Amino acid sequence: MTETIKSKTTFPKEISRVSTNAVLSLEDQGYFNGQFEKVEEAKSLFYDRFSESLLSKFISGDDIEWEQEEFEKVLMLASVEHAIYELECEGKVHRFDDVVVLAGE
Repeated sequence: MTETIKSKTTFPKEISRVSTNAVLSLEDQGYFNGQFEKVEEAKSLFYDRFSESLLSKFISGDDIEWEQEEFEKVLMLASVEHAIYELECEGKVHRFDDVVVLAGE
């Protein structure tokens, strides 16, 4: 059985496979449960960011994989993005055109 991750964007199946495997590997390691309250939303965001990071490699015909540094950068950026999303949901910050403002400021 192939597991899919919710996304608003359709990516080529090769990219989808690699990104899904990365998300499922993180899930198996307990990464999402230890980091975020909105786990399903986090998995979707990470899937999208992983997929987006591989798109140029797919188009240019390169191997669809990350160097260690690339993977760590995407992981870090997606983690920060989702943490900000959760803070928005709690009303602790507001985001306007990707500028984050503390609530009450």
